Amino acid sequence: MKIKHISEQLIIIIFLSMTLCFLWPPESIFLFALPFLILFLFYLRHSKILLEILSSKAENERYNIILIGSAAFLPRFLYWIIMRDSIRQIGEVHTIILDSAITGNYTSVLTDFENYPDKLFYFRMFPHKLCYPAFLHSMGLRSQDSILLFQILCATITTIFIYKVATRLLSRGGGTLCGLIYALWPAQIVYFVFISEENISILLSFVLILTVLHMEDKIIYLRSAALCYAAMAGITAGICVYFKDWCLIILIAFFTTSILHIHQYTWQQKGTLLFCSIIILLFRGMIKSLIVWKLENLLHATVNVNNFACYLYVSLHPWNSGGYNPARYKEYFDFVTASNYNFSVANLHALKATVMGLLGSWKRIPWLLVYKLQQGYHDDSHMLHNARLSSPDIKGNLFHLFYSILSKWDLIYWMTLVTGAGYAAIHSFFELNRQIFWMILTAVGGLLLILLIECEGRYKFCIQPVWLILAVYGLKSFLLRMKNADN
Repeated sequence: MKIKHISEQLIIIIFLSMTLCFLWPPESIFLFALPFLILFLFYLRHSKILLEILSSKAENERYNIILIGSAAFLPRFLYWIIMRDSIRQIGEVHTIILDSAITGNYTSVLTDFENYPDKLFYFRMFPHKLCYPAFLHSMGLRSQDSILLFQILCATITTIFIYKVATRLLSRGGGTLCGLIYALWPAQIVYFVFISEENISILLSFVLILTVLHMEDKIIYLRSAALCYAAMAGITAGICVYFKDWCLIILIAFFTTSILHIHQYTWQQKGTLLFCSIIILLFRGMIKSLIVWKLENLLHATVNVNNFACYLYVSLHPWNSGGYNPARYKEYFDFVTASNYNFSVANLHALKATVMGLLGSWKRIPWLLVYKLQQGYHDDSHMLHNARLSSPDIKGNLFHLFYSILSKWDLIYWMTLVTGAGYAAIHSFFELNRQIFWMILTAVGGLLLILLIECEGRYKFCIQPVWLILAVYGLKSFLLRMKNADN
């Protein structure tokens, strides 16, 4: 019975990994190493040391935080020092927008946006593209070096928050493992050289997760401090609105989990949860309104606070790749100008056109969604293309080899994360772990977002640590099951 039980577990994992291999067609022979990695994991089931590490409780957190922070800061700082003279952004759009934020000249010609007669439209349509440069400007960060150093600091703090969240959900050892993987994985180190709002969005996302975890603890013990944490959560979620609103996915996942597990609360706890939810939404709405007001004063024009309809119109067209499509953006711009810049009317036209297009070519939808999954999640080649160096000598040096190898092995890394997270989802479903279920819904929400908006590999970086935590949780669950089966 024990051998049969272990064999069933192994077959499920290999079948799941091979299914994912089918969804993510291999771009190199490296992907065939994945089954061997799973077999290696299967033979690790007797490792008591690994299981003890993943089950260890928090003891000396100060030492762990210093370790995790150093592991995140030093490689990125050294990478910046070594490649400082060669690091350049491939696209000039971020530099131009930053100059616009500094000078107040928002009508300058933007690279790749020459088709728009109204240059101000770009900022009105995508206000978050202006918010990050304006934030950098307000911080006094105007050079590329100062911005990259700021993003190194953001990555370091983010790694510490990932450790804190993973420690609460898993264990001290599990948190340390998650923190070190995130800190040292080469793609994460390279990513900081790409100047984009995701660098601060991921930090805000994990601030929100940790804040809500604290709030939930206070709700259980019926302490008034829960309301303070709720206010902090609302402010954090509101600030994140105009960088990249990944916090909205986290809040939706939390509220959904609370509703599904509402029977676990007493009436007093339900009342506290309701008040906390109202406070979160209230503060989020207040911060969002304040940012909109500031932006509209800065631009002397209205901004589109509901640009999701535009993303749907661009990315769900059945006859394109689901990625960036300037022609579709131009069509949406025509909707805006035809409605005299009434974004609500333009969004309604865009949604109707999207639905009609999907109904008229429904047979291509599966192909489109699979392609978007491949481009959005299968590896980090797109991110590397945006963040890599523009030096003309890169093809002839060691760093070209580094990027080439990384883009291949990163596919295995992501496949491993998805496999581990899938196992965690199955395990959590039977155990009804509320907090892990919350993380699963957050990960699924991020995946669904990739299906609905234009596929960009860098978008997943805001949700990637959640997949990492779930994968380590799945690893721990797998080892515990194997240990129980052997006993």
